Amino acid sequence: MSLSLTRPLRRLLAPILALAVAGSLVAAAAPTSAADGGTKRPDIVGGGTSSTAKFPWQVRLEIQTNEGVGLCGGAIVHPRIVLTAAHCLVNSQGQPAVQAARAYFGRDQATAGGVTADASFYDVASGYNHNATDNDFGLLYFSSAIPAAYAPIKIAGPTEGALWRAGRTATVAGFGNVSEGGQTSPTLQEVAMPIHADATCTSAYGSRFFAFSMLCAGAVEGGKSTCQGDSGGPLVVPGDNGVWRIAGIVSWAEGCARPNRPTVFTRIADPAMSARVMSQVQQFKTAQPSLFPGLESTIDIIGSGAVPLGCSAANGAAASAASAVASAQAAATQAATKLTKAKKKQKKATATLKKLKKKHAAKNKIKKATEAKKKAKKKAKKAQGAATSAQSNLSSAQAASANAAAAATGACS
Repeated sequence: MSLSLTRPLRRLLAPILALAVAGSLVAAAAPTSAADGGTKRPDIVGGGTSSTAKFPWQVRLEIQTNEGVGLCGGAIVHPRIVLTAAHCLVNSQGQPAVQAARAYFGRDQATAGGVTADASFYDVASGYNHNATDNDFGLLYFSSAIPAAYAPIKIAGPTEGALWRAGRTATVAGFGNVSEGGQTSPTLQEVAMPIHADATCTSAYGSRFFAFSMLCAGAVEGGKSTCQGDSGGPLVVPGDNGVWRIAGIVSWAEGCARPNRPTVFTRIADPAMSARVMSQVQQFKTAQPSLFPGLESTIDIIGSGAVPLGCSAANGAAASAASAVASAQAAATQAATKLTKAKKKQKKATATLKKLKKKHAAKNKIKKATEAKKKAKKKAKKAQGAATSAQSNLSSAQAASANAAAAATGACS
């Protein structure tokens, strides 16, 4: 396929919407220009109904440029900041061109519900390459704090890479098309999709895929992915204890949910990329300190300490299995000690009987010694069985512990 068939996943809304903006909108960085023609944005194909009760950070964006009004998605990452895609904030030539940007928080229906707010400033990623749709992230800033009911989500931090490694399942939500070339969805939709290894993404897109700044996800067989209308939406991954993190930003794809054509996302959780996001936020805070009063100036948008879903349970199971090994080891040691004592008694009883017979001792003494030998032999046999059983239990516990440890490694790394 030629490069011209691969578009940023943006959808232009035909009518010009009347968007009143509370403040001026300015771009902090000038992206590389590109003659990209009719760019596209994605939404959900093959998914199901979602809600902002589940994903309170999800934002519907209507962004007006000099070319019309476009639909995008975004994520609340701070009480005054929404993270989206850079290509949502530029025109078809890759030039910063936002005239107005309206955000809808807590909206499950495309045209009703939730809270509406207009952005005051916007910022395109420094180094954004429109021709390659590279470094594709942007930021919207709001003069008034976003209502606390719509909780922010953090970008996965440098120590949280296990959350979004290849093979993990991530989720993306949006209002865009439910089929390629179709209509946008009247309700918020979501779809789960596997994150692929970079080699899979390169196999699908060749040199257009940059592993250092992009990742891809989606059903290999097709049928479930993003489509036009939801660029800028977050690719989120679950962690233990109800924690969610952003792993990527919907950026581009070839068509919608085609086989072997997964959606490409900005690799926003890569430490180098998230550091750039944080750097641009810090620069904006310095330039506009009044927008970040009090503790808002100290809120970090990068996560830390989260572990993959199931990791805590797997670690708990591994700890229990290790404890079972310790108990089995103690039981095996105790059984072995009893066996050693029983064998010593058996040996002593045998020697005593032999000695009495050699001395031609009285019959009653020989009889008593014979009974003692039989009794000692019986106890030794019983101790041998107990020791064998204890050793078998120990082996089983060790195998179970090894499996549990391997499962914990798989769940947590």
